[in-house]
Amino acid sequence: MPDFILKTNSSMPDADVGCRAAVVTVNKKLMAVILQRAAIFKAAKKKDKSLFELQFWDSSPDYLSDMGVDAIPEEYKATLDQEGGVKMKSAWRNDTLIEDCFQRTEVDLMSVREDAVSWSAMPKHCDVRVETEELRYDVLKRHLGKKKPVKGWGI
Repeated sequence: MPDFILKTNSSMPDADVGCRAAVVTVNKKLMAVILQRAAIFKAAKKKDKSLFELQFWDSSPDYLSDMGVDAIPEEYKATLDQEGGVKMKSAWRNDTLIEDCFQRTEVDLMSVREDAVSWSAMPKHCDVRVETEELRYDVLKRHLGKKKPVKGWGI
């Protein structure tokens, strides 16, 4: 299963909290969780049309420090500005990233919306929230192929 690198936005853009991007490995287990939560969202949205998002505790992403972003291979870094994240082969993570490449976080959440999922967290010892860009369900489907990897794929 692939890694997706997602750009992050900070609740305090002028503060450098060292979380410039996040890496999420979308394996079958995480995909099943995303789909289950999307189904919960869909059912709740039928009852209340004003529902915008649901949030769940979730620490799936690894937030990259400046050193971590610098370690991203150039061919992937060049496409980081594309909407929807950059799909990468998981092997790069083991080859290039060390502990100093990651930012420690707390209050980690997954936000599930009608057509996308995103994550947010607070870097340790900061009063700043960092949120990833959305990872749209159609992007996940496109990158994971036409096979239905888990039940509920037809969201």
